Amino acid sequence: MTEIELVTEGLYDQDQYLWLEDTILKLKARDFHGLDVEHLIEEMEILAGRDRAEVESRLIVLWTHLLKGIYLNSEYDIDIWRCISVG
Repeated sequence: MTEIELVTEGLYDQDQYLWLEDTILKLKARDFHGLDVEHLIEEMEILAGRDRAEVESRLIVLWTHLLKGIYLNSEYDIDIWRCISVG
């Protein structure tokens, strides 16, 4: 291995932002052989998990709001719920 390859391999552990920029440049240049595939897969799995958790969280909030809307009876209750929801 050359010295440049060794530096690039350790870039993920040294500076993830620089690693990400380097990976983006390599993808744009279609330099698939120069990619740090193991760390790229790891980052994609992290993003997928984060997105999944975000969707789940937003669905819970949506269901909560829908249930509150269904089960609130008086105008007073609805006004209070709207204030809480906006805040």
